[in-house]
Amino acid sequence: MENFYAIIQVIIASGVISGVVSLIFKRIIEGRIKLLFDEKIKKLEAELKLSTESAIKKLEAELKPKAELALDVGKKRIEEYQKILGIINSTRKFCQTIVIDSKDYDIINFKNEIKQLQDLINHSLILEIDNTKEKVHLYKNKLWDIHDSLNEYKTLSIENSTEKKNKIEDLIIEIPNDCKNIIDTLKTILKNNSQIN
Repeated sequence: MENFYAIIQVIIASGVISGVVSLIFKRIIEGRIKLLFDEKIKKLEAELKLSTESAIKKLEAELKPKAELALDVGKKRIEEYQKILGIINSTRKFCQTIVIDSKDYDIINFKNEIKQLQDLINHSLILEIDNTKEKVHLYKNKLWDIHDSLNEYKTLSIENSTEKKNKIEDLIIEIPNDCKNIIDTLKTILKNNSQIN
């Protein structure tokens, strides 16, 4: 029976040692797996960070010229619209102050402003982009009609001037509404473009 107890002690001791060795192995293997897993995660995070930074830099490189172009166009739009609006307001005021019968008005300054407006229209890519060139062009043509009619009116005798005076008055009556339409259109374009950019 002594052998029996010795065998049982050896079996129990072997089981305990085997369990302890298994537990140690298990912890070592789990630790190694965790270490490998953490290393792999760190490597993947580094690769992801690098590819994300690379994608962001590439996107910034693609978008930067577009943003700069949009900014330049916006600045040019504001600059041109300020000039156009200045001339429109000045010509509108001139038309409002004309006393046709006096034949005493500054037709030369009026002509110069129309020429400035014409130059702006002819050289404006912004008006073309914004589809407002035609509207401003029609306004400019109406100003030329007023200018030419005023020049003719100055030289006419009183008997021949009534019809011309009526034509001038009809043209002048339309000017404030034409100005308002152009100004509203340009304001809308500026507002819409400022929201986009």
